[in-house]
Amino acid sequence: MAGARDSGMAELRGAFRVAIEIGDLFAAAAGWPAVTAVVGAERTAGEARSGVAAVVDRFAGGAACGFLRWSGPTCAVISSAGEYRVTTAAGGGWLLLPARPEGATYWIPQPPRRRRVDAVGRILEETTADLTRITASTGAVGIEVAVAEGWSLDLVVWRLPVAGEVGPAELASLTPVERQPLFLWGSHTTYARPADLYLHLLHGHVYENRASWPHYWKVCSENDAHALWVGLRGLQLATGKGLYGLLRRQLLLSLLARQATDGGWYHGEWTSLYESHFRLHTSGVHLLLDALSEGADPAVQAALARAVAFLAERAVKIDAGTWFLHDSLEESVESMRQSPFAWLESRALGKGESNMLVLNTHLDTAVALARYGELTGDLRYATRVESARQAAHHLLCLRPAEWLYQPLFAAIRLSFLPTPEAERLPAPVRAVKRIGWRYLIPWLVRVKRRYPRLVMPGGYIDRALSLTGLAHDYQSIHTMDLARYLCRLPDPELVPLLDQAIDFTFASGLVARWGELPSKRYALGFLAETLYHRAMADPAPGHRARLAQVMALLEEYALGQPPSLLGGNGEVVAPAQQVGPPAAVDGHLRVANLSRGERREVVVVNPTTVPIPLVWARGGDGLVWRDSTGAAAGAAVVPAGGWLWGQGG
Repeated sequence: MAGARDSGMAELRGAFRVAIEIGDLFAAAAGWPAVTAVVGAERTAGEARSGVAAVVDRFAGGAACGFLRWSGPTCAVISSAGEYRVTTAAGGGWLLLPARPEGATYWIPQPPRRRRVDAVGRILEETTADLTRITASTGAVGIEVAVAEGWSLDLVVWRLPVAGEVGPAELASLTPVERQPLFLWGSHTTYARPADLYLHLLHGHVYENRASWPHYWKVCSENDAHALWVGLRGLQLATGKGLYGLLRRQLLLSLLARQATDGGWYHGEWTSLYESHFRLHTSGVHLLLDALSEGADPAVQAALARAVAFLAERAVKIDAGTWFLHDSLEESVESMRQSPFAWLESRALGKGESNMLVLNTHLDTAVALARYGELTGDLRYATRVESARQAAHHLLCLRPAEWLYQPLFAAIRLSFLPTPEAERLPAPVRAVKRIGWRYLIPWLVRVKRRYPRLVMPGGYIDRALSLTGLAHDYQSIHTMDLARYLCRLPDPELVPLLDQAIDFTFASGLVARWGELPSKRYALGFLAETLYHRAMADPAPGHRARLAQVMALLEEYALGQPPSLLGGNGEVVAPAQQVGPPAAVDGHLRVANLSRGERREVVVVNPTTVPIPLVWARGGDGLVWRDSTGAAAGAAVVPAGGWLWGQGG
């Protein structure tokens, strides 16, 4: 990569300069054709200069955001006419503050980045940009950046007009809750300030902020878009800032702009087929459902109808009913053979050979289609959802060959133990553990083909029927999806299974095991989501105690708290009943907002080693507090490493 940069710099010695004046960009964009529009916002696209592609989002009130992409080799020059003072922003990036009171403020949330992008938008490589010159005078400020052959240069810049509802003050100062990291569902990375949105929102599309296995490209992700949408809604509720409303409108524009003509979203994470990952697509559906539940919007309604129609058709029949597929590679044996996964062809339970019978996407799709029917009154998919419910019930209740699975899984589950516990096992048990991970786990997929089941003795839920190996980090994803599923499609027989699965997660050692494996720690973020959904559905104190425990672990490992904990998840709490979390003065405290309408409830966690007095900057008055034992807490002090539970009318 360094060689590519050096070569590019050599080519630039005679390259031409392509300059963009920021004010001119936004003026020109007003005449460009619209790409998409929603209530209060419009996206246009055009060529700002020869070789410079631009996407510009314009909002009611005058704010606008431009994404610029230079193609190399060239010297890209970005400037702003007039006298400006450049300062760093608490929200991240830089503010260009005008000397004249009538001038607009500009916000550059991230430094320019050099990228290699393929024809379908996957980011193959990226590096920091080579800044060749920075200029400042009484008439203008500007930077000059080198762009090499085969690379592009990306920059994003906001214009905040002086009379707009969002001003520089909202970026210049952040409250404690705005600085607390949020765990993102797709990339498993964190968002901690407004500028972090633009680690994902790149040239108008939302990407995961990671290079994805197996090719280590950056690919687009509706999963992260939805997580950001929910988190920004929570921050909007918590602060009342108009900024978060603008950022959410921009996410919505980006989602609509990337939707294919057939209603789908495609990703190409695994193969050259540019396959669609239906779990990510379903996240796009949930985002549109959230947006529509906040207010009517014809563009959102139309995009949602197309997305749901696309999703509903990604289903096959098995003996027990309808089964929703995990990705488009499952649609044929030929495409599955191009996938990077190890799998076993099987026709168990009447499924097709290429159907892996992946659980989490099936549950999530059923939830999305059920939500769509409830919100819109369009019940054309109700029969399919009911058939999918029957299939899920049947598969989750299967318990064949208990005589075989009991000893088999007793050996396999030893691999879930954290290292200190595993090292204390007697030598014969350690030998069984070795046999388990070395021989029995690879063999398990063949046992499932002969005796199909996903729920193992003790409460472990396997990811799929025909994938080889054992992805124990998916246990938390399955409990989360099952908790969400049972809230939308109640099934009393499956509630004990869910609670058994949660109990197994804690009793088996998995929580500690995930903590000691950096590649598996992200599972704790989904476990916290599980416990949030469970706490919202069930008043039992145990769910809150476990939620507090996992929240503390998330802080220990710097993973961030799940976005739902801010209270802005439209799947769980309708927008009309959402209330912002109370704001603690001490930014070390973490608050899970379990409120709904007039019922106020929070769990406050102190992840530090010293007690912290519970003092509220806003919204915490009138709550009655209990400690971790359930006893009334007189003085509102959160003990070191402990938590308090607050409730109010």
